[in-house]
This record gives sequence, C-alpha cells and structure tokens, in this order.
Amino acid sequence: MEPKSIHVTLRFLGGIDPELAPEISREIEEAATSTGRFQLRMAGTGTFPARGRPKVVWVGIEGEVKRLERLRARVEGALSRVGFEPEERPFLPHVTIGRIKQDVGPPSDWRAGQAFQKLQLGGPALEYAVDRVTLFRSHMDHRGVTYEALSESRLS
Repeated sequence: MEPKSIHVTLRFLGGIDPELAPEISREIEEAATSTGRFQLRMAGTGTFPARGRPKVVWVGIEGEVKRLERLRARVEGALSRVGFEPEERPFLPHVTIGRIKQDVGPPSDWRAGQAFQKLQLGGPALEYAVDRVTLFRSHMDHRGVTYEALSESRLS
C-alpha cells in the first residue's frame, strides 16, 4: 500500500453525484474548524468480517481516539446537512491495509484472516499527527484501490 493512501475512513459515502462534492467539501471544512490537531498510533490487527471469510485486513488505532470520534460525529452532522442518512454501523477506527481477493476461496481465505488477526506488530507503535480531513474519491481496478483527493480541510 502506498503511504499516501494510508488513511482512517470517517465515513464511506459510496457513489455520489459529482456535483455534490463542493457542497460536501464546504460542510467538511466547517466540521474541521476548531477541531484541532491530535495524535493517533497504529496498534492491533483484525479483519472484516471478524468471523467467517474475511474480505478486509486492517490495523487498529489508539491514542486520542475520543477526539477522532468527536471529529467523526461532526463530519456525520455535516453530511446530514447535505442529505446523507446517519451511518448505522458502529465506528471502529482502523486503517485498511489490504483486501483478500474474491478468487481466494475457502479455506485459504479463512486461514489468512486468522493468521492476520493473531499478528503482533513489533517495534515502536507508528504514531502520527492528524491534521486534516480529506474527501477522497476511490477508484478500484484489478491492481487494487487508488485514491484521488477532491478536497482537504485543515484541522485548526
């Protein structure tokens, strides 16, 4: 995974009308105002789903998670003003680091997921400053996902 692609998803929007992007960006900018920078670090591993045939492997997040959750709540409020329904799934802060291809069938996918969940991250935890919210458009092809930044809002 490219370092520039590493991110924590606050909210996945799916396919949206491109004409909504400027309005979404303005609302996210407002949500980012007065939030302030904060620190997070990577810790722990897991898969989605946690049981059964995994599709996504991820690294968890620790640190100033309460501030991340407040930022997410502000972004949710901003998106509701643009017409998005509230996210029903609970927020699990994580960084997606890979996907298990659909052509990897049982039991190989299950074994890979189990091994990844048991993986212990060695060395010092990777800590980083959260200083912006980016509205991304994702493009998926046979090589994986690439991300195009549509707008960035600095946390201040």
